[in-house]
Amino acid sequence: MASLSSWIAALNAKRIKAKTIKAYLTGVKSTHVDLGYEGLEVVHSPQLERIIAGVRRLRGEAGTKERCPLTKDKLLSLLPQFDQSTKEGSTMHAAFCLAFAAFLRIGEFTYPMRDRQDEAFSKWFLTRRITPN
Repeated sequence: MASLSSWIAALNAKRIKAKTIKAYLTGVKSTHVDLGYEGLEVVHSPQLERIIAGVRRLRGEAGTKERCPLTKDKLLSLLPQFDQSTKEGSTMHAAFCLAFAAFLRIGEFTYPMRDRQDEAFSKWFLTRRITPN
């Protein structure tokens, strides 16, 4: 118990948040279960919970950052900043395009043939054909 308390105090000194410390303790407990150790109740003892509550009071809880979606317009404004004449620039350009495409749902990059509006539309979307079995 004393060593866990000291460890939590050391983590607090390193400015580790209470939520992270709890995750570390869960990892310690998991490792002990895997190794077949006994006395696991010490990991979630009231004393350690109070110490973690103190860390929470000192450090506060991390707020969630609001993240804006990556839209096609944002991607298009970002891509010209990469110099495609260099290996690094063309690699970053390709990586950003691939990452953008990977986050899309199927309906966001495909369309039924009947919805085709003009030639420019096909530069951004793939035709989705439904074939009968």
